[in-house]
Amino acid sequence: MVKKNISNSFLKKTSKSLFLFGYEKYFNFFRNLYENKNLPHSIILTGPKGSGKSTFVYHFINYIFSKSQTDSYDLLNFKVNEANKNYKLLENNLHTNFFLLDNENFATEIKIEQVRKLHKFLNSSTYSKDIKVVLIDNAETLNKSSVNSLLKSIEEPKKNTFFFIIQNSSSKTLETLKSRCVEFKIHFSFEEKKKIFKNIHSNLFSDDYSDDFIKDFLFIDSPGNVIKYFLELSKLQLNNNLEYIYHFIKKYKVKKDSETLSFLLLFISNYYKNLLLNINNNHNNYFTNHSKVIRFIHDMKNFNLNQKNVLNTIEHILENEKR
Repeated sequence: MVKKNISNSFLKKTSKSLFLFGYEKYFNFFRNLYENKNLPHSIILTGPKGSGKSTFVYHFINYIFSKSQTDSYDLLNFKVNEANKNYKLLENNLHTNFFLLDNENFATEIKIEQVRKLHKFLNSSTYSKDIKVVLIDNAETLNKSSVNSLLKSIEEPKKNTFFFIIQNSSSKTLETLKSRCVEFKIHFSFEEKKKIFKNIHSNLFSDDYSDDFIKDFLFIDSPGNVIKYFLELSKLQLNNNLEYIYHFIKKYKVKKDSETLSFLLLFISNYYKNLLLNINNNHNNYFTNHSKVIRFIHDMKNFNLNQKNVLNTIEHILENEKR
């Protein structure tokens, strides 16, 4: 099914994709700001998780670093040139002019020790002294101590230093940080998301997908996340939404990771959507139970409730829906 070997790192973070899809207008806008020396030094990109914000920033950074070199960024096709030396350095996080601050290994927080390493980077010399770029990904995982430690660097950036801060649209960045940055909100229409998904899909897979798959998932999620769902579903031999829900409940009981929980929430929403569309009675009951299940999951996550008990309760509610 898959056209080429896709590494786990690629599936977890598509920032290293050579092609940029859907961000052409954003890229040209940022490029114009940069060329006219009007690019803000601290930028927040806000949008749904999986919408390609990190990929966009990596492409723009590659453009900045390679613009005066041979094998520079391909502006016609919005493509990273693999022959450029910056590509491999950025891919392996070895570029001395670049610093990535992220929740390492999907930790729940970006810790202050990581921010201290950033301060060392900002105060160190590099082989190219003209520019430094900092990417802060998953900014919603910054704790208060980390944010407070960041403020001075962002408020008073050194010459030719740029911060790109990425957060999910469902998250609330601390106002003390947000007030020191220029925010750009990323949004794509359904047709734009569909086009982005098709481009990414054709770049990775040899087989096709059904329009129902698109309708079920792209209306309520981002192209990057839907690609992950497509990959996950392709590994499973299951027949319907309910079987997928049970699979992800079982998986979450063992793994307890945020991505599995995202899968679970999506399939539960899709399951109830289909119930409402296909069955003429019990609509009020389905609305009530759907809200109840979603609330149980959010409370389990936010208030550290007993996961086994909550998931067993959800399974019981879903079992009753079949009757």
